[in-house]
Amino acid sequence: MKRHVPRWACAVLVAAAFALVSGCAPRKGAVSDTLAVTESEAERFAKDYRTAGENRMKEQWAEEAGELVVDTAKAALGTAYVLGGTSLAGFDCSGLVQWAYKHVGVTLPRTAREQAGVGEAITNKDDLRVGDIVAFRHPRRGYHTGIYTGDGQFIHSPRRRSSVKIASLSDPYFRNTFLGARRVSIPDTTDVNAVRERVASYKKEKQKAASAKSLASSGVGDKKKSKARVTSSSKKNSKKRAGVSRTRSAKVKNATKAKQPAVKAASRKKNAPSARIEPRKTAARSAS
Repeated sequence: MKRHVPRWACAVLVAAAFALVSGCAPRKGAVSDTLAVTESEAERFAKDYRTAGENRMKEQWAEEAGELVVDTAKAALGTAYVLGGTSLAGFDCSGLVQWAYKHVGVTLPRTAREQAGVGEAITNKDDLRVGDIVAFRHPRRGYHTGIYTGDGQFIHSPRRRSSVKIASLSDPYFRNTFLGARRVSIPDTTDVNAVRERVASYKKEKQKAASAKSLASSGVGDKKKSKARVTSSSKKNSKKRAGVSRTRSAKVKNATKAKQPAVKAASRKKNAPSARIEPRKTAARSAS
C-alpha cells in the first residue's frame, strides 16, 4: 500500500531544497565585489603615500628656499642704509626684503606695510621658519620688516646712519613692536645653483671692496704717521734752535754784565787823576 504525500508537504520539500542549493552556491558577482573593495583600498593607500611624499618634498623645498633667501640677504651685511634703496649700493628695510626674495623668483610689494600683509600669517614665534618675513609696527615710526634667520634672530636694514645687520627678536624694542610673520610660497622652478653662484659673486665683490678699503685706509694711516713724524722732528729741531738761541743770548748777556764793572772801573780811573790835578792848578794860580 502506497503512502499518500500531501501536496503542501511536497511544496515545503521543494522550497527547502531550493533554499539549500541557493545558500551554498556563491552569488553572482560576490568575488568581483571583494576584489573591487581590495583594489580601492590599495589605491587609497597609494594615494595617501604619494600625498605624504609630495608634502615632505614641499617642506624640504620650502626649507631650502628659505635658506637661499637668508643667504642672499646675508650677502648684503654691512651695506649702508639708504632711504628707498633696493640694491647693494644701499637698502632700506623693505628694499632688502624685496631684493632677497627677488632672487628666488618672488616679487614682493615695495613698502613694509604691504609686505606685512602678504602670504600666510604666522602669529606664534615658535612656528617661525627660516626665510619668513617678520613684521614690526611702532606707533610713531610705522612699519618695519626683516627676514627670519633662525634661532630667534633676523636680518634687516634698521635705520639711517646704520647698515644691514642681524638682530634678535628678544630685543625689548622688537619684542614690543612685533606684529607677526608672513610666509610666502616660493616656486620650485627656481634655479638653486644660479642663485648660489650669484650670492657667491656678491660675497667676492664685497671682500674685494673691503680689502681695497683696508689698503686705502692703511695708506692714509702711513701718510698720517709720516706727517706726524715730520711735524714731531720739526718741533724738536725748532726747540733745539730755540734752546741754542736762548743759550747764546744768555751768554751774551752774561758777557756784557761781566764787562760792565771793568768798563766802569776804567772810566773811574781815567776821571780820578784829572780831578786831583785840577785843584793844584787852581791853587798855583791863586798863589801867583
